[in-house]
Amino acid sequence: MLKYLSLLLTILIISCSGSKNMLKKGAVLEHNKQYVEASNFYFEALNRKNSNVDATIALNRVGKVVLNQYLNEFYKEDAMGNTKNAVYAYLKASDYQKKLNEYKVYEKIPDRYIEKYNSVKGTYLQNLYEDGENLLEELSYKNAENSFIEILKFDSEYKDAKKLKDIAYVEPIFIEAKQQLESESYRDAYNNFILVLKRIHNYKDAMASKAQALELGRHTFLIFTFENASNKQNIETKISNYISNELSNLNDPFLSLVDRSNFEKIMNEQEFAVSGFVDESTAAEIGKLFGAQTAISGKVISYSHKVSQSKPQKKNAAEPFTAKKKKEDGEGYITETKYKKVNYISYAKSADVHVEFQYKVISLQTSEVLLSDIIEISSKDNVFYSVYSGDSKKLYPLSDTGVDKNNSSINKLRSQFTKRQKLKSEQELSNDLFKSISVKAAEKITQYLQ
Repeated sequence: MLKYLSLLLTILIISCSGSKNMLKKGAVLEHNKQYVEASNFYFEALNRKNSNVDATIALNRVGKVVLNQYLNEFYKEDAMGNTKNAVYAYLKASDYQKKLNEYKVYEKIPDRYIEKYNSVKGTYLQNLYEDGENLLEELSYKNAENSFIEILKFDSEYKDAKKLKDIAYVEPIFIEAKQQLESESYRDAYNNFILVLKRIHNYKDAMASKAQALELGRHTFLIFTFENASNKQNIETKISNYISNELSNLNDPFLSLVDRSNFEKIMNEQEFAVSGFVDESTAAEIGKLFGAQTAISGKVISYSHKVSQSKPQKKNAAEPFTAKKKKEDGEGYITETKYKKVNYISYAKSADVHVEFQYKVISLQTSEVLLSDIIEISSKDNVFYSVYSGDSKKLYPLSDTGVDKNNSSINKLRSQFTKRQKLKSEQELSNDLFKSISVKAAEKITQYLQ
């Protein structure tokens, strides 16, 4: 407690000392008529010790002088016709007055200055408004937007400045979007129309143009039945479903996947059997049938699942036990802890699923292979654990020098007996693998189609 009070007293002494130094520095500057700088030191003196009466008196004296300097600057700028400089000079004075008030130095700005400021501000905003209108007519949109932004800093309800600011922002984007639509850059046009509509929800024909860009730029594709050249049945269907789900969940309005069930139904009705490569006439017919431009085919080249287990290893540890020992004087017994060597068994197992998968993106206009890739990937799992017939929580490791009682070594040994013993199933490993394949394939297919 005494230590804490002593520390508090030390901090207080340093703080008071710092406050006095700030006051002295301010006094020197005040003597040299550097009033703004002097007031800053008086502010700091009060920050360090708000009960410093001398600093408050000094700030009362100097604060009045500085405030008058700022107000005189305001009048001077106004007299010279510099309305913007005058407005900001007044704001500087107003901010300084508020700061004085925070330090309990209450100086007022005379009413004549306030009235003059309101008049000058009105002129400044009117000039900005006219400049903004002229800049809009001259198609200088960024400069026009800046003018209206400046107005709204002072008056958020000034005439229709907010509306004109938004128009100055969206019009160049709208023009660019229209040009992109004309040049068939549909995705860029669509994104720009979205920017326009976010700012002004009913701007010109942006809504209709956005819909047009999407309609013209949308790419429809479908997935053929995958092939399977491995010895594992039905995995081609699983991989196909994973890829289909991955592509269906894309948050991209320009990519549209033909519904799988609808595709298979129509293909059966038309007596098509499509997997892998198709000839030009068949591809064109399928494309027209579904309104699709491309198709995705796939083939499982190989699949394997291996489980291996190394030979169990017998290892040594120490287990404590209590033994009685006769006292040296022969009167009674004492107990002491001794250690006996025990055996435990360590196991190591691993499982591995390996898949090699090929996919293609095929043009339904020409039957040309537009993109082809092979994904070779493995999913592995390993378990390392130990088994002991007794209480493993009592075991100690053995080293060349005897029983190791280091906590880190003990924890490392005992943790072996609580580790997972069962390998992941083939289904778990293969599902992880199919998910990875679908993500990799969907990413490349999407990049290509975009």
